[in-house]
Amino acid sequence: DVNDNAPVFEEAAYSAYVPENNAAGEPVLRVSARDADAGANGRVSYALAGGGADAAFVAVRAETGELFAQRSFDYERCREFAVEVRARDGGTPARSATATVRVFVLDRNDNAPRVLWPAAGGAEGGGAGAGLGPFEVVPRSAEAGYLVAKVVAVDADAGRNAWLSYELLQAPEPALFRVEARSGEVRTARAVSERDAARQRLVAVVKDHGQPALSATATLHVVLAESVRDALPELSEGPAAADPPAELRFSLVLALALLSAAFVLSAALTLLARLRRAGPPAVLRCLGARRLSASGPAVPADFCEGTLPYSYNLCVAPGRAVAEGSWLLPPALLPSVPAEEPLSGEPCGKRSPSGSAGPEEPPDDLR
Repeated sequence: DVNDNAPVFEEAAYSAYVPENNAAGEPVLRVSARDADAGANGRVSYALAGGGADAAFVAVRAETGELFAQRSFDYERCREFAVEVRARDGGTPARSATATVRVFVLDRNDNAPRVLWPAAGGAEGGGAGAGLGPFEVVPRSAEAGYLVAKVVAVDADAGRNAWLSYELLQAPEPALFRVEARSGEVRTARAVSERDAARQRLVAVVKDHGQPALSATATLHVVLAESVRDALPELSEGPAAADPPAELRFSLVLALALLSAAFVLSAALTLLARLRRAGPPAVLRCLGARRLSASGPAVPADFCEGTLPYSYNLCVAPGRAVAEGSWLLPPALLPSVPAEEPLSGEPCGKRSPSGSAGPEEPPDDLR
C-alpha cells in the first residue's frame, strides 16, 4: 500500500458547549478522522495545531482524539474560544488534516447582584451624618408617588441570571414607601404626615432570576424635612439604641429573679440559725408552763432586785420565798413602798418612798 490518502475528519468544524465552573479533566468533545490507507499508513493520531492562549484551555489525547479541559472555565472572563486539531497518519511521508473546534462556555448563576447606589458604608468623619451613609431628604409636604431615590444594581451573569427585581425588605413604616419591582425606584406610597418619624431607614433587596436565586441588599436613609438645613439637626442626633433581643431580656430577668431568691433564702436561713442559738424570747419564757406554775419557789430567799416598773423595789427577806406567779401580778396588787426611803444602798427590808400612804398588808394570796 502506498500512503496516498490523507486523513479526513467527519466534520470540518466542531462545536462544544461546556458550563462554567467545570472541573479540570472533564471531557469536552471527541473528534474523529479516517484514513483510507491500510496498516501504518491508515493509523491516525491527533494533536493540537498551533499554540496561543486558547490552546491552554484544553488538551487532546493522541490515540482517541478526545478533548478534555485543563482548567475551570469562567463565563465572565472567557465566553468562547477555538482550537485546531490536527490528524496525522503513520505513513512516509505522513499526511495530515485539520479541523476547528469551537468551545462555548455556558453561564451559571454564580454571581450575586452588586449594588452601585446607594453605596455601602457610612460617611467618613465625625460630623453630622457620620455613620449614616447616603441619605435623601423628603419634604413633609410630599404626596403619594414622590420619587425618593433609585436603587441601581448590576449582575455579571447573563440571561435570566442577570435579570434583577427589587422589593422593600425593611422599613419603620412599610405603608409610607414602596419600591418599583423592575426599575428599583423608591417612591412614597402615601402622603407624608407629621406623625411620621423624621429619620427613616429603608432596606431594599435585589434578586436575580437564576436557580438558585442570589440577592443583595441596599440600605437607604431618608430624612423627612423641608430642606437640607432642617435635616441637619436630625442627622447630628445619634442613632437610637437597638432594643435587646427578647431572649436576652428574658435571660436577664430570670437571672435577677434567681439572684433575689437566693439572697432571701440565705437571709432567712441566717435568721433562723441565730434564733436557734439565742433560744426562745423572754416573753415566751415568761409565758411558759413552768413560769405560770405557783407550786414551787423559783427565787432564792436572799434575792434583792433593783428598780422595777412603777418605781417598785423587790426585797425578799431571808427565809422567805416568793412564788413565781407573783411576778406576773399587776402593780395594783403589789404592796406599796414609801418614797422617802432611798432606792438603793439600803439593806433589804427598808421601804422606798413612793407615796404618803403607809405600808399595806399584802394580799392573802401573796403570803
